[in-house]
Amino acid sequence: MDGRHIILTGAAGTGKSTLITALERSGVKVSEEVSRKIINRSLKDGTKVFPWENTLQFVNTCVSETLTLLDQRESTISDRGMLDNLVNLQIANLEPSTFFLEFPYLEYYNPIVFYCPLWKEIYEREPQRPQPFSHQNKVDQLTRKTYIQYGFQLVEIPKTRIEDRVAFVMERLD
Repeated sequence: MDGRHIILTGAAGTGKSTLITALERSGVKVSEEVSRKIINRSLKDGTKVFPWENTLQFVNTCVSETLTLLDQRESTISDRGMLDNLVNLQIANLEPSTFFLEFPYLEYYNPIVFYCPLWKEIYEREPQRPQPFSHQNKVDQLTRKTYIQYGFQLVEIPKTRIEDRVAFVMERLD
């Protein structure tokens, strides 16, 4: 890997966290999902910094923590990337700042993005994702469109057993 992060993204509930955990167990260096960390912290401390409630505060917190992660300049597989914050703003019909329009995404991220597609059979609502599956359709479409618009190539992860998903990613990392 070349010092840039490799993004693993997709709508909520598509198996990203499970795949990241399995990749880490296989010896791949990974970065945890910043947004999930912020949501879990908010659930614990009651601050309500959620994408569905305080979108702008949530995105600003995610951006700050993501920049800290990106400054480490380590090649890792990142559970989501900076562009996912732009998608959160778009979902909430908020105007993105020039930061998002001018950010050098391809300087920090590999142009190949692993994409976990919608997978209704594994989707579960939980405190970190209270939205219904129907909401994820919009997220999925907008995430795909946004990554492609900013010059990334999406490699869709097959909907299969976790071992096969890990093998799929590992084969493409070599």
